[in-house]
Amino acid sequence: MKNKSIGAELKRLRKSLGLMQAEMTLDGKIISVGQYSKVENGIHEIGVDTLLELLTVHDGINIKDFFLDLEKDYSKTMKKANKDYASEILSEKLMFAFYRNDLSEAKKLKKKINGLKENNELKLRATITVAILSGTILDLDEKTKEDISKNMFINDNWTRERDSLRLFSNSMIIIDRNILPTLIK
Repeated sequence: MKNKSIGAELKRLRKSLGLMQAEMTLDGKIISVGQYSKVENGIHEIGVDTLLELLTVHDGINIKDFFLDLEKDYSKTMKKANKDYASEILSEKLMFAFYRNDLSEAKKLKKKINGLKENNELKLRATITVAILSGTILDLDEKTKEDISKNMFINDNWTRERDSLRLFSNSMIIIDRNILPTLIK
């Protein structure tokens, strides 16, 4: 259970009880003081049995409250992590919807993707995916085509940028055929 949250919660609890690390570990009888210190700092793991022993040997520790506080901390951490990974997860789901030829799912995903604050590349890929699956790719308006071009070539090394390459490959059907040879060189 290597996690800074568990260690941070143990440290908060220990300090609220007014205990030193040696006192918390019963002078190293439950876990060595050095190892416990590493747990508090998120460097070392702690086993469930050891954690429960630490929590049950001291008066004034409510195990249920400890885990409820820990759960709140985990929830905050997971929400942040989910926000960080949301676009990556949606990108994968969009790809699977495309390969399954699932227009309905692609439309749902496009709606979610458009709700993201950032990631224009993913928003454009969602637009392209829905357009391809619905057979309207050639009907995209000029502004969307222009946005695709701008986002594709946002930096000089666009051929080494994963997002730019994804956008390029998804939009080849609407790129002017006269400029394709220049882009590929």
